[in-house]
Amino acid sequence: MTLEQVVHRIATDSAFSAAFRADPEGTLRLEGATLAREEKEALAAALQNQNEPKAGWPWFESQLDRSKPQAGWPWFEGQLGVRPT
Repeated sequence: MTLEQVVHRIATDSAFSAAFRADPEGTLRLEGATLAREEKEALAAALQNQNEPKAGWPWFESQLDRSKPQAGWPWFEGQLGVRPT
């Protein structure tokens, strides 16, 4: 099982995701996946603290001056198909 396959399983299979969060090494061993140490560490770091607020949002919000039109909105509208609120 490759890194891409493991990420796909984590994203689409809730039982695999829960097992991986509880015991990454054991779950990968049961599935026959052999990932490099760096790949395992990256997966563990990506899955850790998902429910905590992101530290970067206050900075982004502080950059928005809501009293005047934003020059960047057309770019966002083009990428997202909607205007951010």
